[in-house]
Amino acid sequence: MEPIQLLENIPGIGESTQCIETYIKAGFNIFLGVASVIAIVQFAFGGLMYMMSEAVTSKEEAKHRMTSSVWGILLILASYIILYQINPDILTTNIFGSCT
Repeated sequence: MEPIQLLENIPGIGESTQCIETYIKAGFNIFLGVASVIAIVQFAFGGLMYMMSEAVTSKEEAKHRMTSSVWGILLILASYIILYQINPDILTTNIFGSCT
C-alpha cells in the first residue's frame, strides 16, 4: 500500500501517511486546541463584560459566561484524561498496531 500524498500539509501529519490513525490523532489534537482557544476567549470576554457593565443583570450574564467557559475547559481536560485512562494508545494512535 502506497502512502497517501497530501496536496497540503496538515498540522501534525506531515507530507504523507498511510494510516487512518494519523488523521484521527491530528483531528483530535486540532479539536482540543480550537476548543481550548474558544473557551479561553469566552472567559476573557466574560471578564471584560463583567468589568465594563454597571447593571446587575449584565454582571450575572458575564458571570454565567465565565463559569460556562470554565466548565468547557474542564470538559476538554476530562475528555483527554478519560481517553488516556481507558487506553493510552488511543492518544498515541497505536490502536491497530504499527503503521508500515
